[in-house]
Amino acid sequence: MFENMNSVTLEEKASYLKEGAYLVKVKSVKSSDKEEKKPKIPYVEFTVEAANGSIAKLKFQGSDSQTSEKAREIRLKIFKQFLYNCGVRDFANWVAACKETVGKKVNVCLAKRDYWTNNLDNKPEIRHVVEYKFSNPENKSIMFDVKYNKGLSQNDMRAYNEACKFANTADSEAPNDMPF
Repeated sequence: MFENMNSVTLEEKASYLKEGAYLVKVKSVKSSDKEEKKPKIPYVEFTVEAANGSIAKLKFQGSDSQTSEKAREIRLKIFKQFLYNCGVRDFANWVAACKETVGKKVNVCLAKRDYWTNNLDNKPEIRHVVEYKFSNPENKSIMFDVKYNKGLSQNDMRAYNEACKFANTADSEAPNDMPF
């Protein structure tokens, strides 16, 4: 029934960092340019690891033709600040600058952002994602503050509550034409 168990390799699941401040080491970097299916907005993603082995994926979005100039400037500043805090000083080639971060240590602040979506049963549910907030150089620690976390906005909460009402109404109005 379970033959050839020796040929099966087990993979350890990675544990992910939660919201907070961490000293991490950049383990790898990838760009959406390398993906077969291109996303609407290009990005660069760094995988970082804390001393306890937990990881986080720090995603920095680029811009497209629909991105406002203000958003473009803010994204560029946040991205350059991360690279700078990793010790990068030459920004002439962004690809080379990203590769230079691998193996470097940096302090990062990760914050939780809530959002709502429909689950597999098409029922609304609130989920959260842990995202990069800001960074400091390796020798300058960060004090995490819960105010960095972002709950649902009032508009999103209203939309979520309306979706819940609709989902509950749809369940109760299901046709009862079953033979049993």
